[in-house]
Amino acid sequence: FYKTFFVIVPVLLFSMSVSASDTFSFEDIMRIAVKKNRKLKSAREDINIALANKLSAISVILPKIYLSAGYSRPGEGSESYSYGFSASQSLFSGFENVSRIKIAEENLLLARASYELALAEVVYDVKLKYINLYRAREFIKLYQEILERRKWQFEMVKLKFESGYEHKGSFLNIKASLSKAEVDLRSAIRNESVAEKELCIAVGYDHLEKLKIKWEPIAPLEPGKETPDFREITLKTASYKKLVHTKRIAELEATISKSAYYPEISASARWERSGADFLPENESWRAGINISLSLFQGFDRVSKQSSTWSSYLKAEINEKQGYFEKTIALEKKWNALMDAFDKKIVNKES
Repeated sequence: FYKTFFVIVPVLLFSMSVSASDTFSFEDIMRIAVKKNRKLKSAREDINIALANKLSAISVILPKIYLSAGYSRPGEGSESYSYGFSASQSLFSGFENVSRIKIAEENLLLARASYELALAEVVYDVKLKYINLYRAREFIKLYQEILERRKWQFEMVKLKFESGYEHKGSFLNIKASLSKAEVDLRSAIRNESVAEKELCIAVGYDHLEKLKIKWEPIAPLEPGKETPDFREITLKTASYKKLVHTKRIAELEATISKSAYYPEISASARWERSGADFLPENESWRAGINISLSLFQGFDRVSKQSSTWSSYLKAEINEKQGYFEKTIALEKKWNALMDAFDKKIVNKES
């Protein structure tokens, strides 16, 4: 519960009012995205659902108390009144109730891991769209400068051509260059419009708006000299955590399937007053222990146990495979990052 609280509350505390006329930095864009992005909203609701399901699972082991009251008048007979209390308590269910609670806890942890993964994906997506929009606007400035230069060159070559100091091939060549510059500028403007809409969608706006971006260079990641332990990092990733929780849920489901072979034990009690008066005085009560054991259910128990055990084995295989795949993927990303830094150093020296 507390983990959920600390995940959600920082988001809710952000109440900065924004409009399309505001100028946004990258930090502003990210704060808005955390609050508005639909994927994150959905992930937070999944956490709330899992938390509610956990409370519901816990309620199974709590006593159930009922209040009842009745009135009857059979035909021409006398009136009858009654009221009372009853309670029941599950004492043993073949470890099913305990396993259900543990499953609810694992589902809550799974929802939190899914939120972490969704947050990472949103941060990456918004950062990419933010940079793409900046690039698109920089290309517009570049092509505008190129177009102005081509216009000047065209006028100069045209003047020389009309005066007889330049041949027709040069004139047609510069004319084609001018047309290309105009086409490039129109294409850049269209690309800027698409990039802007993509950023709006990534942030989570309900309407596509004209965003004013205050460009602030994003600090580059400076890798350390030592190669990190990719196996250790994998254990902390949200995608691997999801596989672990999924395996634990499958294991608990297999435990529940075995509970059908155990007896169910519960306690119940009832106190009641009844009689012909409105406030009856005839008092009665009873209490007892109930034990039930299923002797035969066809092949239902065997098939469920076999199915849940296969699901557990499958989840275990996926967890191991996912661990190795994630470790290799992290190492590949690290190698690509180091290659990029090496190329950057070479480019500076050349």
